[in-house]
Amino acid sequence: MDDLSLYNSYEEIFENFPQFRNTVVETHVKRLQEIDKWFPVNDSFFMLINSSTRRYEYITKNFEHVMGIEREKLMKNGLLHWFRRFKLKEITIGMRMLRELVDFNMKELSEEERSRTSYCWNHRIRKGDGTWINLMNNLTPVVFDENGKPIVSLGFYTKIGEGEKQPLKLFVRQLNDREEYETLWQKNYSHQRLIGPLSNRERDIAMMMAQGQSSKEIGEKLFISPHTVDTHRRNILKKLSFESTTELIANFRDVLY
Repeated sequence: MDDLSLYNSYEEIFENFPQFRNTVVETHVKRLQEIDKWFPVNDSFFMLINSSTRRYEYITKNFEHVMGIEREKLMKNGLLHWFRRFKLKEITIGMRMLRELVDFNMKELSEEERSRTSYCWNHRIRKGDGTWINLMNNLTPVVFDENGKPIVSLGFYTKIGEGEKQPLKLFVRQLNDREEYETLWQKNYSHQRLIGPLSNRERDIAMMMAQGQSSKEIGEKLFISPHTVDTHRRNILKKLSFESTTELIANFRDVLY
């Protein structure tokens, strides 16, 4: 996906979000500034996200520790700059996750429910030095427009890996009467990686690989030689950018059974 396609996809998702900024936003900025004074250096940071302006209202200082990027640069360039740091092969899935998240929020939840709901997903992103890390993002809406649409959200990001491929998952959780979060909806997007680049035969073999079957076992079931299976295995790993079958199993086992 090139920059123009990414921009168009992003704008299409948020095209109806009105420009918004008020004293509530200023209050949250001040709270984050206070957090910055005592929050220790670690692998977590906060970002106050304004979907109506496509920009960040505030980013806590640990962002620079985790990402190796000046936070002023991201605040200046906005959300699109952040999405450009995603893995190219995963940004299409990321846009789909974002679109489905907005749709679920507006179509399935009442205005009252939205005020008690948070959203959690993981993704890989490129640091300032060019290396990759995995982040878990927990997003909580804090400001809504007159139609109950969340337009300002507080994101809490935590590093959960060094860039290895992990299943891409989205969770929608709601705070119940006991002040506990319950999962309303969840989806594993890893199968989208599998569906996209592989042929039907490669997909069948990938499913058997994820189940731990050998080339001999796969060949017997598909009536092809182990040598042909080995060729398919190499092509599958190359297309999916995996280093080994072990990595493939870790990503797809839970969605292939």
